[in-house]
Amino acid sequence: MLNLLTKLFLAVTPAANTAGEGASKAAEDPGWVNAFINKLYDPTWNAEHRFQIWALIVFVLISTGFGLPTPEDIWLMLAGFTTWLSSGGEFVWYYYLPVLVLCSISNVIGDLVAWGMGYRWGLGVRDRFKFVRKMITDKRLARVQGWFDNYGLWAVFFGRLVAGVRFVTFVMAGTMKIKWWKFALVDFCACMCSIPIWLTLGALIAIHGREYADNLSKQLSTGILAGGAVLLVVVVAFYKIRNARRAAREDAAVSKEVDLSSDAVKAATPAKPGDPAEAEVELGRKSP
Repeated sequence: MLNLLTKLFLAVTPAANTAGEGASKAAEDPGWVNAFINKLYDPTWNAEHRFQIWALIVFVLISTGFGLPTPEDIWLMLAGFTTWLSSGGEFVWYYYLPVLVLCSISNVIGDLVAWGMGYRWGLGVRDRFKFVRKMITDKRLARVQGWFDNYGLWAVFFGRLVAGVRFVTFVMAGTMKIKWWKFALVDFCACMCSIPIWLTLGALIAIHGREYADNLSKQLSTGILAGGAVLLVVVVAFYKIRNARRAAREDAAVSKEVDLSSDAVKAATPAKPGDPAEAEVELGRKSP
């Protein structure tokens, strides 16, 4: 994803870093891409066009929730990128906190649209909209269904963090009639966990430029794979232990019910003549 961002926004280094050699390259290869990227790195341009930039970011973040085919991570990095430049090249928490909340709410709004599609039409939404049919494949549907069977509402949390199955997860949540406020709450918590990472990456790209983005993309790819593998192992181990304990408790409860049922049957069944239990009763009657 960072490589894609580099191609889109960082095809040249910042204007501050292109004084010598970069200037000659720009002169040899002038074009709207170079001009646009240089403007992106210009704090004044960002300040003058902040409304247009943020309108675009919010629109895309909402639209990706219900099917717009673009990686939302790129736009979250762009949010961190422009916030850094707008704050004068320093970390200002009261700039980033509203950005974090705005991006999270934008994502949740779009995700609620997908949830509403599942709530109203169920899996029949695939037949109603052609683009949905391409996104909700049988393979993805089976994968997400397994998450909901094993983890319940937490499947929404994990689904938000996994690109490629977000839309399927949100539609499935609506199909399963999960209450909208529970869905929105879990989804918002997942956004608050993941979005700060992308905002930080965008700010780092604004600080260090293209070379840093290239190196970071390689390191991040390895780090995400390693971190994801560790997280997956931890989550699977946790749920396996929990399910094993739950199964043991259920077996114990079933055994107890069986024992109680056996005792009740014995108490309700009359003793036959010659039965030891009947003999004991008779001896008890005869004894003074």
